[in-house]
Amino acid sequence: MRHGIIKFLNCFITVFVFATQCQASPTIIKDNRITDKALTPVLGRGYSISTNTFQSLCMGDVQTTTPSYDFDYEFKMYTDESSQSGSAASDISSAHNFSFGLKLNIGIVSGSFAGASKSSSDKSSSVRTATKKKYVYMVVNLRVKTYYASLDESKSKMSASASTLLTNNDIPGFFASCGPYYVRSLGREASYLSVFRFNSESSSTDRDFAYDLANKAQGFGSFRVNLGIFSFGGSYSSKSQSSSSGASSFNRSMSRRQTTIFSTARGMGKNEDASLISYDMATYKEAVKQAFISMQNANTGKVSTMEVVPWVENTDFQSLIKLDTETVQEVKLGGAGQAAIAEKKVPLYRKKYILNLNAEFLSEINRVDRMLMNNYYKAKTCRMQIDANWKEGKNAAGIVSSEALTLIPKYANARIINHRTKKAEPLADLDKYLTKANIDGLMKLEEDFMYGAGGAGECVNAMTRNPGDIFSKVYRDYDSCKKVREKLAVVEGRMVGDLCMPDLVGGY
Repeated sequence: MRHGIIKFLNCFITVFVFATQCQASPTIIKDNRITDKALTPVLGRGYSISTNTFQSLCMGDVQTTTPSYDFDYEFKMYTDESSQSGSAASDISSAHNFSFGLKLNIGIVSGSFAGASKSSSDKSSSVRTATKKKYVYMVVNLRVKTYYASLDESKSKMSASASTLLTNNDIPGFFASCGPYYVRSLGREASYLSVFRFNSESSSTDRDFAYDLANKAQGFGSFRVNLGIFSFGGSYSSKSQSSSSGASSFNRSMSRRQTTIFSTARGMGKNEDASLISYDMATYKEAVKQAFISMQNANTGKVSTMEVVPWVENTDFQSLIKLDTETVQEVKLGGAGQAAIAEKKVPLYRKKYILNLNAEFLSEINRVDRMLMNNYYKAKTCRMQIDANWKEGKNAAGIVSSEALTLIPKYANARIINHRTKKAEPLADLDKYLTKANIDGLMKLEEDFMYGAGGAGECVNAMTRNPGDIFSKVYRDYDSCKKVREKLAVVEGRMVGDLCMPDLVGGY
């Protein structure tokens, strides 16, 4: 009951007095902050909401709860006539983030086959008219969702190195390594999507073939299936299903209709014996079986949801730093100009709130510092790569400075890929920008941010000068930190961020 009152007061004071959200509660993230495959969410790993960065894994022995699974097996038929955009292929691509691969010279245009044939009126003429062959698409989607895969905090203890930081009262060092939050639970999703494309003959025969295809793909009797504009149920005769004549007839139908199978797998686990390549119905059914096996692991699949919790709510954390009500001293000036020491108590809920705010602020400072340093080293390495691969000097022997090098003639008009816009830009523009002065200027930006007048170093020193201040004073209470807040909205330089490391269009 007492704990519930404290939690209530914590949120009440935070919302009413500080006009912000309660900081000591779990946060669920399910947007594009966690869908970047360059990031690696792991249970127990540190995380910062303010900077969207993952930090060290500070749990020594991660124990998890037993997850649950959702399984979906979906069939749907697409035709140009029934599609919303007028193109079945476009609808499938947008609905399932699916690509049909490279366009062939003969062309796949908006779900229709664009071929060339001679005009019947003039067979000797070189004039050709385009003919369109309509396709029908059967989408089969296998999805497995994993949830309730959570950190069992009663069995998962903090690592020895992280514990040492806390027992030594190095709170800023702990948050710099482990982040203000940690990942408590993850939801994942894996899928195996196949698209059967076959030539359209007529609405009735297309429906019958799709019905037969659904039966063959599922491999069992009674069912009901949604085929887009058609929805029907029924049972497939086990006799016809098992007979060789029925199979041969179906195979001939697939061949006559020039059936092609496109497949894509996302979030698969390791299964060394699995083969997900299919070229007929038998290999497709085996691929589905192997894909399903590859999904049966709580640690596989693309992360779709993530729950993060402040470290101050972790019982191990509270025990190691002895997070309880604390008495702090304040120096106040008396009426005659004399100093007097006054004592005040900082309640537990207030202490946790202040600590979490300060932890996020320190994480932001670390993020900006790391980004500025990364920008400098990235530009420096980018300069060396251009010099080594695409430039030359007049003197072949000895050490030549970068300023004495010129672009090799064959690369004078070369273009490189902009990693953000995916467009091509001149290599010469990046070469011209990456001068010694500009690169050194990137280092000076970092030095000014951390160690210049009003820099972040002064703020960090003020926050950590007295061990108890990080629990009792919010960063906003320091004049030096107020100046730093204005410098946190730093964006990585476009030239370096977009063009380095340079990828030459067409290769070397």
